[in-house]
Amino acid sequence: MTVPNPQNLSEWAGLFIGGLIAPFFCLGSLIRRDRFFHPRGICFLAQVTSSDTIPELQPLARRLTGTALVRLSAGVWRRTHRGLPDVLGFAIRFGAHPPEDTFHESTQDLLTASSRKLWTLLPDSLRTQRDSFMSNRYWGMTLFHIDEQRNCQVAIQPLEPDGDGYDRFERIRNATAAGHARFALEVAISGDPNWHPVAVIELLEEVVIDEEQLLFTPFNAYLGIRPQGFLQFLRYFPYLASWAGRNLAAHIVSHEAYSIP
Repeated sequence: MTVPNPQNLSEWAGLFIGGLIAPFFCLGSLIRRDRFFHPRGICFLAQVTSSDTIPELQPLARRLTGTALVRLSAGVWRRTHRGLPDVLGFAIRFGAHPPEDTFHESTQDLLTASSRKLWTLLPDSLRTQRDSFMSNRYWGMTLFHIDEQRNCQVAIQPLEPDGDGYDRFERIRNATAAGHARFALEVAISGDPNWHPVAVIELLEEVVIDEEQLLFTPFNAYLGIRPQGFLQFLRYFPYLASWAGRNLAAHIVSHEAYSIP
């Protein structure tokens, strides 16, 4: 994981405030015995292929090509609460070889959700198609620095219709089995109103990952999609704290189980 390198006062402020609120995320994950956000997910091995794109994004498209780990999740609820608003999440680790999921210098994490911005979470949670992972567009929610381009936006767009099934997990499993769980990674660079395709992400098969150990963070940025701005740097310490909290919870549960006569 790359070390935060704030470039301005806003990013320093995000890092500082994130450090202040991190204990609450640790405590929340400890009490919940799970992630503070996106508690229930499903993981897949994916294949990433580059798309024809503008010259500024061609180096990125080449770097992202290969296998990846994808985690699809709900934002708040563990269960499929059909009547309650929520956003869905699409997290991907480019360069991973599932079930191996560790950081190394050929990996890149990208975290997206079915909400455009942090301050639109509530209206977007009402608009999200919560029963389907393939009926929503997923947004980076804030800005990224990609190679020499600052102020970039990223999004992930489903390319195929959803599969059949009782809930979103069964539907995405069936879509994957049928060979049509495909998504496009798109980037909009600063000063250009257009979204440009960069890569196609195809889910190949479900994989089992140790959820207590799995940590996605925008600061795993070895392939050049680097976090930028207040909100990104705000995430750094809370993400680590949430990971620590759920690991502590798993350790307590394991100890309790071992102690039962």
